[in-house]
Amino acid sequence: MPIEPTAAAAGIYDAATALLAPRLSDRDRADPEDLAARVNEAVSATGSFADRWATVRTAPATTRALADDLLTLHLLFPRDVSISRKVSLLGTSPGPELRAALAAGVAPGGTAFQLRRLSQLGYLARAVAAARAGSATAVLSDPIRCRAWLHAVAPHGGHSQREALAHLLHPAAFEPIAVPAVKQRLREALVPDAPTDTDDDAALTVARDRTGHPAERSLLELAPRALTPPRATIGDDDTGGASPGARTSG
Repeated sequence: MPIEPTAAAAGIYDAATALLAPRLSDRDRADPEDLAARVNEAVSATGSFADRWATVRTAPATTRALADDLLTLHLLFPRDVSISRKVSLLGTSPGPELRAALAAGVAPGGTAFQLRRLSQLGYLARAVAAARAGSATAVLSDPIRCRAWLHAVAPHGGHSQREALAHLLHPAAFEPIAVPAVKQRLREALVPDAPTDTDDDAALTVARDRTGHPAERSLLELAPRALTPPRATIGDDDTGGASPGARTSG
């Protein structure tokens, strides 16, 4: 059960569900497909994130509200983005409970949360659209169906958001690691005999069972080198940050 205790105490998991659950309902009037298309255009545009996000927010009011909720959801996970930067990105001051959750964060988001933010937001919009077409209740209550839903959505650079969202919705089932390459290296270090057809999440569950590592402690303590890829292979989504507690301006 890899629930991150600081995140739980700060109400991050409750905040994530509260933000996402209403958006998965087919009664929600926002259009996630329109939002996904707008974000996709912004990804291809030039300029700062703020300028491109402002273009996304020219959507109708209901879709603009969805965009704001998904940006907040996106910012709940990374601990390596400061609260001042998060508030600046949101463009508004959150209430005290949400601010505490944003300030705490779960774990480093890696370079994808720093440099490919629009790709992560596009993934969230596509995920909402996909859930509405299926069973939203099931993905929120069943980690296996949640993982199937998330992995069925085309990532288009949003791999780290996919991993982060899995943990936010089912923290007892998925490790607090946003970077897929870190999960893979951790799996190779701790469960080298796992069958090749076993997914990384299942393999890391086996690692916890074998090692008896405390639920409130990160598996990265057992293989800290998993955080650092070989220099020749570093890519946009291939680093989890300098250290689990590091903070940057984002």
